[in-house]
Amino acid sequence: MIKTPPLALAALALLCSPAWAQNKCEGPDGRITYSDAPAPRRTRPKR
Repeated sequence: MIKTPPLALAALALLCSPAWAQNKCEGPDGRITYSDAPAPRRTRPKR
């Protein structure tokens, strides 16, 4: 049986995890919000 170091298992878990998109939007009141969906109509996408 092959013994895999815990650090290698943790690195593999990080590499296999899905990438989530984050969108930064500025509302009409100037407040910044983060979402996984595109910016709503009344907001502006920010970089």
